[in-house]
Amino acid sequence: MIMRKRITAIIFLLVLIIGIMGYASIDNFIKPVGWQLIKGYSNNVMPQDATSYEKVINIRNNIGGYFNEVYPKNEYINLYGAVNNVIGNKFVFDVNPLNNVVKLNNDYLTFVYQKSKNISQYEKNMIELNTYLKQKDIALLYVQAPDKIDKFDNQLPTGVDDFTNSDADEFLKAIRSAGVDTMDFRDIIHDSNINHYEMFFKTDHHWKPEAGLWATGKLCEKLAADYNFKIDTQLYDPKNYNVEVKKNWFLGSQGKRVGLYYGGVDDISVITPKFETNLEYKIPSNQIDKTGTFENTLIDYEKINKRDYFNLSPYSSYTGGDFPLSTVNNKLVSGKKILLVRDSFACVVAPFLSLSCSQLDIIDLRHYTDSTLIQYIDKTNPDIVIFFYNPSAYKTDDGKQFTFK
Repeated sequence: MIMRKRITAIIFLLVLIIGIMGYASIDNFIKPVGWQLIKGYSNNVMPQDATSYEKVINIRNNIGGYFNEVYPKNEYINLYGAVNNVIGNKFVFDVNPLNNVVKLNNDYLTFVYQKSKNISQYEKNMIELNTYLKQKDIALLYVQAPDKIDKFDNQLPTGVDDFTNSDADEFLKAIRSAGVDTMDFRDIIHDSNINHYEMFFKTDHHWKPEAGLWATGKLCEKLAADYNFKIDTQLYDPKNYNVEVKKNWFLGSQGKRVGLYYGGVDDISVITPKFETNLEYKIPSNQIDKTGTFENTLIDYEKINKRDYFNLSPYSSYTGGDFPLSTVNNKLVSGKKILLVRDSFACVVAPFLSLSCSQLDIIDLRHYTDSTLIQYIDKTNPDIVIFFYNPSAYKTDDGKQFTFK
């Protein structure tokens, strides 16, 4: 690993200098970069006993810092990713270790996480919430969204570990044994003989809108079977939707850290119902109140109509992204009320779920501060509370996603 890091640093430095000198002038590049080279070896920057590798790294960082100021940062990222790709580096370091990018053996990009430090507390809080909701005759369903890394086929390069799936297994086992109803999409995908990785973008940690539509159909089957929801599950047949595929349109959260030439780019689809819809979508924090069809309320076309790899996230065009609180009132359905407690994996679930209930309240506890979750439940009295979390939720140290009182 250390040798690979050294090779990457040296090659990156050479490519950076050679590549840019073709269009850089003496005054705006050669002189200042030369000064960075001198600084890299100067004793007031590096200790007297610094190794050659430490000096190379320091030079790279100095030039990189200058390059970020003078030249477009995204080109710098593209160049760095291209070098890593050429030498076959499967682990690309980021300033924030949580954003280190790993290229799986199947060329999908991913983040990896260490074991959760607080999972036992999260289990305790969820069990207590379930007990409280039973007293109020409100159902609780915990839905485990899949991690990008398949627990049955992790595709991790040799020497790289990840604990998201083992954390999820531990959490689900504990809350199930205490009587919390759960739904695990990792198992459902596997048991359905679906290729796990094809559900995901190659350059982003989220799953595709097609996966969100499929998952919502499975969720609604359970709501109809176990919770007395009156839902026509054929509503989620893909034949009932228009699909517009935008080719080479999306550079995901992992791709943005390694550039266009390390893992490529993704297609993304805009999926909208062919049938009649009439919804009211409110986001109080943003003073948004929209009424109309599915596509006019729950799709933010400003985030997806323009291709902008580094500054836009087309995935967040579904519901518009992550908000503390939002509500969808379905004017064509007379049915039950759902409170969806979610992370970003539900961006492509919530819009489709709103088609099967009279009201869908959506809370993201990472951002919601108006009250506690229990206070909101007491105020609104939903028929069911559905948690929809990806396993990365267990890695958080602040515990916001599992703090309910």
